[in-house]
Amino acid sequence: LTKVFKSGKRIHPSTVDRERIALSALFTFAVDNEYLPLDAHPVKRIKLPKGEKFRQRELTPDEEASLVRICRTRPHLAYLEPIILTALNTGLRLGELLALRWGNVDLTVRELPGGTTSHGRITVESTNDSPTKARTTRFVPINRDLHKILDALRLAVLCEANATPGAIRGRTVFENPETGTRWVDIGNAWDSALEHAGITGFRFHDLRHTFATRARRAGMPLEVLQKILGHSTIDLTMRYS
Repeated sequence: LTKVFKSGKRIHPSTVDRERIALSALFTFAVDNEYLPLDAHPVKRIKLPKGEKFRQRELTPDEEASLVRICRTRPHLAYLEPIILTALNTGLRLGELLALRWGNVDLTVRELPGGTTSHGRITVESTNDSPTKARTTRFVPINRDLHKILDALRLAVLCEANATPGAIRGRTVFENPETGTRWVDIGNAWDSALEHAGITGFRFHDLRHTFATRARRAGMPLEVLQKILGHSTIDLTMRYS
């Protein structure tokens, strides 16, 4: 920032906010570990610049229950439930969810050292079409609750198609039940579900924010959350610190 100030160039509000987030995380760490007194957090007194700001809206438990109930009681919205719950349990973006194929879903349950259990993982491959940028792959863990949802969904697909797991590897996880093809847009159904559930000011992408916020609250390290979310820099993940 010193170089930018000396150059006299205008600093975009989002740049200032990212620097503020990084500094805030450092001071928070210092205060939490008693390197500084509780009132020694100058960043908290900094006013956010006008312009683009990080928008974070967390789905409350009551709102989540209402949203799930609406999906379960309205047949034309039933297909939304597993999509919503997968987003809430993984932080996957909408595009990643709709493009997800069974070949990238590992539901193998493994016992790990220390008495913990792995319920599988999702392999997310970037959809970057730029020839100048390398494709990236990240692995997103599947928890127990999501394992039950995806396992039931896969079993239903296998029974309907009378197929083996290997035969459905190329099929998308979330398909249009009328056409048997992947969903391209769920915007209208999403808006309808929100309206019936009485939820306002909430976007589908906020499900990703909800996952990240809950993960940090549960004690997930920033470095682990960064890899799960696929953030290119830790600065982006620090918004949840």
